[in-house]
Formats: sequence, structure tokens, C-alpha cells
Amino acid sequence: MSARLRALYGEGPLHLAAHLAVLVAGGWAVAHLLDSPRWVRILAWFVGAALVHDLVFGPLVAVGDRV
Repeated sequence: MSARLRALYGEGPLHLAAHLAVLVAGGWAVAHLLDSPRWVRILAWFVGAALVHDLVFGPLVAVGDRV
């Protein structure tokens, strides 16, 4: 069974189980956040953090790599 799964999926069953567990945990977190009355504020912080990461820290890492 494991060899057949590896041929179809490309990895072992533990890899698939770990990914499924992370998807379930992420789904639980999203459902929990949407129940919060402050979900818009949480979303704004998340988007802001992603923008700061991409527009500030990304170029700094690239410059540091060049140096």
C-alpha cells in the first residue's frame, strides 16, 4: 500500500498525514477567526505584515545577499 501511495502521491503516508493535519488546523484557525468580532482588524494586520515583509524585508535580504 505504501509503495502504491508513493507512486501516486510522490511521498510517503506520513507526509500526506502531516499535510492533512496542517490543513485541518488552518481550517480551524480560520473558522475561529471568522467568529471573532475583530476579524477585519486581524485581516488588516495580516495583510500589513505581508506587505511589510515583501516590500521592506525582501529587498533588505536581497541587498544583504549581494553584500
